[in-house]
Amino acid sequence: MPELSGQHFTIQDFSQHQRLSKSTADTLFLVETGYTTTGILLKVDESEDFTGSFLVVKNDTLNFTEGEEGPAGDHKKFSNLLTFSVPIQSFLFCPGQIKGDIQFYYINAQKTDEGATVKPSKKKDAGCSEPGMIEQSEWREGLSDPSYERVYTDVHNIIVHHSAGSNIDTNYTGIVRNIYIYHTEIRGWSDIGYNYLLAPDGTIFKGRDPGNLEQDNVKGAHFCAANSGTMGICVMGTYIEVSPSQAALASLISLMNWKLGKDSLDPLGIYTHVLNSALPVIAGHRDGCATECPGEVFYHLLDSIRQEVQKAFNACGYEARPVETAIRSYVSPALTISYASQYISIQFNEGQVEQFKLYDMLGHEVSRFCQQVTQSEVLLSRGALASGIYLVSIILNDTLYTDKLMLF
Repeated sequence: MPELSGQHFTIQDFSQHQRLSKSTADTLFLVETGYTTTGILLKVDESEDFTGSFLVVKNDTLNFTEGEEGPAGDHKKFSNLLTFSVPIQSFLFCPGQIKGDIQFYYINAQKTDEGATVKPSKKKDAGCSEPGMIEQSEWREGLSDPSYERVYTDVHNIIVHHSAGSNIDTNYTGIVRNIYIYHTEIRGWSDIGYNYLLAPDGTIFKGRDPGNLEQDNVKGAHFCAANSGTMGICVMGTYIEVSPSQAALASLISLMNWKLGKDSLDPLGIYTHVLNSALPVIAGHRDGCATECPGEVFYHLLDSIRQEVQKAFNACGYEARPVETAIRSYVSPALTISYASQYISIQFNEGQVEQFKLYDMLGHEVSRFCQQVTQSEVLLSRGALASGIYLVSIILNDTLYTDKLMLF
C-alpha cells in the first residue's frame, strides 16, 4: 500500500472487483486499513452522492456527507473527515448511493507520546478579556510547522463553521491534529484553514499559526475562496440535527465578544463582503456560498447567538464604530453571466475589461480555462470546469468588481 508524507496518511483504492453498484448499496464491506488510523475521509467522482454511506467502528455508526472545503479538483470531491478517539485498523463500510470507485484517505494524527494526546481544558478568563486557549505548540507537537508568508486581514465578519465530523470523539486535540493534516497534507494548504477551533467541552484551540501577526487577524482559508476581511471559527462536530453543547456556545460567545469589542464591530451589524452585500458581522459559512455548514440547527441559532453577544458587548461597555460605506469591491451590475449547454458567457456592460480572473473555492486561479473572445466578453468551457462555486474578479475603469459563478 503506497504511503504519502511519511507517517501522516496512506491512500487505498478499492480494487476493480470491489467496485460498488446499486445492488451493493446496503452491503457492509470489511475494510482493513493496514495502517494505524485516527481519521478517515473518502474521495469520489464529483457526480456521486454520499447519501446512505457510513462506517461502523465497534458500536458506533458515523455518516459520510459531502466535505465543506470545496471541490478536490480533477472532477473529484471529498467527504467530511471522520475521527476516532482510539486509533483503528479496520471498520465496516456501507457505500450507500456511491456507485463508482472510492478512494480512502487514512490519517494518523497520534503523538509519539500517547499519554500526552489529550490536553485538559484551559480555564477561560471571565469577563471581557481574551479567553484562555490551547497554543499551536501544544496541539501541533510532533507535526511539521507551517512555513509560508502570512497575510494580515482587517476583520469585519466572523464566519462560523462546524467541522462536519464526529459528535462522539472526545479526543479534541486529536481532532485538531487530524484537521491540520487533512488541510495541509491532503488538501495541500499552507496551514489549517480556521483561526480558531472550539471543542464541545468549551476548550478553544488557536488555529492558523499567525507567525508575527495576530491570531485573530491572520488571513485564513475557510470562506469560499474569499477570506479577506473574515475570521473563521470552527466548532467541532456535526450540527445538522443537533445543537452544539452549551459549553461550546458559551466559549463561542466569549470569543466573539472579545474580538468584536477589540475591533469595535457591531454584533448585530452588516458589513458588505464580495460574496454577500448584506453579510452579517456574525455569519455562517452558508451565507457566502452553497454549503450545509455550519449545519441546519446551528445556523438557525445564530440569531440568538448574536443577541447574546450583544448583551455581553454592552455589559463590557464596548461601542461599535460606524461602518464605512465606500467599498470599492462590488457584486457587479457591470457583469452579465449567461449559461448555455457548453459555454458560460460573461459579458462586461461598462467599458473594456482591464483585468479578468477566475478563482475556485480554494482561492486557486483557474483563468486558464477561459477563452476571451472580445474585450467585452469571456467564454468559459463548461467541460473544463468542475461543478462548484467560483469567484469572478474583473477590473473595469480602475474599479474592482466581483461576482459568484455557480456550476452544478
